[in-house]
Amino acid sequence: EMTFLSEAQTSDLVTLTTIGESVQGRPIDMLTIGTPGPGKPSCWIISRQHSCETQGGYFVEGLVDRLLDETDPTARALLSSAVFYVVHNCNPDGSALGLTRSNAVGANLNREWTAPSLEKSPEIFHLRNKMEEIGVDFCLDCHADKELRCNFIWPSENVPTWTPERRDIFTQFENAWAAA
Repeated sequence: EMTFLSEAQTSDLVTLTTIGESVQGRPIDMLTIGTPGPGKPSCWIISRQHSCETQGGYFVEGLVDRLLDETDPTARALLSSAVFYVVHNCNPDGSALGLTRSNAVGANLNREWTAPSLEKSPEIFHLRNKMEEIGVDFCLDCHADKELRCNFIWPSENVPTWTPERRDIFTQFENAWAAA
């Protein structure tokens, strides 16, 4: 993970910010890719709420590599019109401790979005606060399953602002992604 963060920071398009600390005091790092500005959507890419889902983390690394490819016209177009906020590892304690679906105090971070706390789920508490501060126009919550040979995204139906309209937008995105 440190190699990924270090390599990403070699780009002038990237800023690294620590948005908080985990239960055990590990940093929760966020990459900002692109330049925020009026009218630019805020696109969030998060992974490893379940630390064992390393495939989701690898997916994010590939996505960031493509966004930072100066010769990729699609990446250049995306970065001219949007800003990406990337939290590659939402559960640094779980990763360090070899846990599967919980943080250091046993919280399943994917289930903490409604009411995160500094005591039980500071990882989601800090991430959610940062998302509320910046805004969220698009979010990929990257997951994986050791039994499947693929990654998948989750529609985040457990967040407080979920609406049926968001389900429709998610379904449109999912269909467009599958077609691509």
